[in-house]
Amino acid sequence: MKHILLLIFVFTVFYSFSQEKEFYLQGQVVDRNNNPIPDAYIINFRISDKNTSRANGVFDARVLPSDSLVFSHVSFFRKTVSVFDILKNPVVEMQLDTININPINISASKKSDYE
Repeated sequence: MKHILLLIFVFTVFYSFSQEKEFYLQGQVVDRNNNPIPDAYIINFRISDKNTSRANGVFDARVLPSDSLVFSHVSFFRKTVSVFDILKNPVVEMQLDTININPINISASKKSDYE
């Protein structure tokens, strides 16, 4: 009987420690110059939770310690960051997505490419 009670106690303790608790994580999204990025889209795919950063770049997300968050913005490259990394450093730096366009000359007179 003592062995059965001991096994039940041990399994109860392991079960209670194995469950992870959700918590709210707060951080900030910035660019290379530490300027805040407003309206960055933050996604937690595990629970399909979607948030946007405020005007000062600060965001809130409901997470587990094992989750990863995806940050995206129309002017920046998409970035995936683990919750563990955000807990170490709550500032997420995104890289600017620029496209260089060749210059176009506009003139008042009509000229063809041959001229």
